[in-house]
Amino acid sequence: MSEKGDLDIVMRWTTESYVSEYLESDDFIYETSGKLFSSDDNDERKLVGKFRTYYVDVERAIDEGEPIFEVLDAHSSHLVEYFEPLFGSEAPDFSNHLLELLDHEVIGNNLLILDRLEILPQYRGKGLGLSVLRHMIARLSFGASLVALKPFPLQFETTSDTEAEKKWRAMLRLDQLPTDEDAATEKLCQYYKRLGFRRLSGTPMMVMSTARPFPSIEDV
Repeated sequence: MSEKGDLDIVMRWTTESYVSEYLESDDFIYETSGKLFSSDDNDERKLVGKFRTYYVDVERAIDEGEPIFEVLDAHSSHLVEYFEPLFGSEAPDFSNHLLELLDHEVIGNNLLILDRLEILPQYRGKGLGLSVLRHMIARLSFGASLVALKPFPLQFETTSDTEAEKKWRAMLRLDQLPTDEDAATEKLCQYYKRLGFRRLSGTPMMVMSTARPFPSIEDV
């Protein structure tokens, strides 16, 4: 649970994993998705938002002889976008470009990808997003040496097909957000920099090393 001001936020998440003696390429990716709720003194809870992360167990994939490109590609075209910026020709190690950016303070190969954080409009502008992201990294990055994300304003995303997703997008009121994609993306980048993320030049990704201490809540 994270707290910002007088509002307590509770993270509730689910994970699943198939038990099988035969490993598939995407078995090295562990998805965690869930919802955020506000909690008052009576423990009454209201939906605040949703989130999703992926933990990429690169070191286990190496032990099993599974190429990291195949691991990401087998999961989705969405995750394979991270391969070239983060690994490139140095795979399964992180790229020299990335290591130089982070002053070689990356110990290990495992990776946490912060895929989505969606906050309902009535809870935006309260500093909740950074507080929740900080908590997600602290709680879900155990064993990972790198945290990565791709800043992308949700209002420019291709619309969903299912009725449930359409209803959720309507609740997010994405049509009320800025319409200049470049400006909105840059604003997100500046937002994530407050947590310690750095832009990986020449790519759409931002990264941070878990070897560095997190900024305090007050600093964020």
